[in-house]
Amino acid sequence: MRYTTKEIVFITTQCLNKAHCFESDVWQGEMVCAWMRYDQQIKSTVNFEISTVAGSEYIHFKDIEHDCLPGVKTKLDCMAKLDCTPCHFGGRRWWLICPMVANGKACNRRVGALYLPTTGTVFGCRRCCKLRYEKSRKSYYKYL
Repeated sequence: MRYTTKEIVFITTQCLNKAHCFESDVWQGEMVCAWMRYDQQIKSTVNFEISTVAGSEYIHFKDIEHDCLPGVKTKLDCMAKLDCTPCHFGGRRWWLICPMVANGKACNRRVGALYLPTTGTVFGCRRCCKLRYEKSRKSYYKYL
């Protein structure tokens, strides 16, 4: 079964930006990510560190705990590079660089969201995790 982007743990630059994670040189903390599985909402708490120091921009995922398994933390130890582009009216937009490796080659795709596969400990982009968007799945079943 192929999952959709809403059925596994994900983290986006938009959520990180709303939490003001990019405003200091180094930010440590955790974020609660809500996702759906079998029409039931599950919350996961991801512990991570972000560095926006020039030349050393990264996000380091440390561990994750799911509300369906309280007290059980899964060690992640996954790092992804960060990149930024200037905005037309000032400021900058942050991007996540996919850290997944397939066939000995790193993906390095610049994306706005990273996903954690159900059996993995490394975050990756939608393509590397072989995910579909929810809307495309519904239209697929509509024509069967």
